[in-house]
Amino acid sequence: MIAQPILWIDGANGIYVPKRFVNVTITNAIENISEETITTLECGPGHDYYWDAWETFLNNAVIRETFFDHTKPDVKYFVHQSDEGDVWLIPQDMVWNEESEWWSYPNENVKEEEC
Repeated sequence: MIAQPILWIDGANGIYVPKRFVNVTITNAIENISEETITTLECGPGHDYYWDAWETFLNNAVIRETFFDHTKPDVKYFVHQSDEGDVWLIPQDMVWNEESEWWSYPNENVKEEEC
């Protein structure tokens, strides 16, 4: 089965979305992020560097699916926050598709030229 985007945190959590993300995600599943950044996010929006830490997280975090379900292949996701505030885990091989305004795999839905 091909990995698809996963809605991880609902934007209805508002300013607590970053804190909620680190509270519901297994820390060992998060790569490329320092313990200091995770601790800052766990502190919540009252921390002076909360939003800076979240920006760092969005730009650098890699989430490994094998930490959630060891029966699945090792899929890595990046973290994407939509304009509505929802946080998605997007498989690293996916790219933004301007036409559909959503994520897709390269060459997905590419029409072959007629001869």
